[in-house]
Amino acid sequence: MVNPPRKHHFVQAEHLRQFTDDDGLLSVYGKDGSRFRDRPQGIFKKKDLNSFKLEGELDTSFEGIATDIENECWPKMRRIIEKEEVRSDDIVYIAKYLAFSRLRNPNVQLGIVEMHRQKLSQTAKLLDRAGHFDELGPNPIDPEKSISDLLKNGTLIFDINNSVYLDAICTMMKQIYEILSNAYHWGLIKSQRGRVAIGDHPLTYVHPGRDPGAYGMTPGGDDCEIAFPLSSNLYLFGKWETRIENFVSEDAVDELNKRQAIFATRHLAHRQDHRRWYSLVSRYRDFAFQTRAETLDFGEGAYQIIRSGVFLNLDANRTKLANPLTKTFPIVLP
Repeated sequence: MVNPPRKHHFVQAEHLRQFTDDDGLLSVYGKDGSRFRDRPQGIFKKKDLNSFKLEGELDTSFEGIATDIENECWPKMRRIIEKEEVRSDDIVYIAKYLAFSRLRNPNVQLGIVEMHRQKLSQTAKLLDRAGHFDELGPNPIDPEKSISDLLKNGTLIFDINNSVYLDAICTMMKQIYEILSNAYHWGLIKSQRGRVAIGDHPLTYVHPGRDPGAYGMTPGGDDCEIAFPLSSNLYLFGKWETRIENFVSEDAVDELNKRQAIFATRHLAHRQDHRRWYSLVSRYRDFAFQTRAETLDFGEGAYQIIRSGVFLNLDANRTKLANPLTKTFPIVLP
């Protein structure tokens, strides 16, 4: 029996092929300064993103669900690319494909797994403070330290099964799908020069010019704009409750490429090998779209929050940088 693949794309390889050059390659630019060329099969994927261990065996069944969504929706996305039009009966497929793209991403996985880890750790600390472990005697790891001490110094760590992330995708898909299918109107923005780039978090949603603040961003609201790169020539563009006609604009494409670079976790790709794209990624190297979990400890209780938005990278030293979303501009519709 052939072993199932362990590395799973979070941006579909067939989607990435819409951005390749004549040799079938993409030029990839990293926020760490890297720069390389590769085929769609080799980029934007992560080991066991869609897998989890069950009784010692690796369960990869969710990869089949991902494939089913791609097989259902991608033909409609390809038709939009080829015909350069969005029909009313395309909306359900657009909403499903984009909602899945929003959730099928390592930054979402990390945030959800960390949320569950913090929840278990905090529960253990609260039980420890209340004396629930006292009757068990000294802990076998380090008798001189409490469970809370071991959790604090990292000696004791809860291992969270990836199934919690996959369950969350199934729960969150419907909510995002409803927003995208009912509250947005969709159109296409075309680049006649083939200037559209694609990042490793291709779905961007922005309230232009606004700093999202401490609580992250919502994918909706009066001025919210959503963009999704379809091919080297086309962006799918949605605006909250605003009718959109297809139009051609290199300025609009440049603005949306800037958002791709801001949202990218690690990489931006384009069919062209040019310093322009390296400079664009470098400009926003200290920021990325992330899902973060935090626990606020109040002694006798705790409050847990999870938020998504463009945040300063955890390893960035320049803590006073302004959020680049404040420098985004509304797309001017014709």
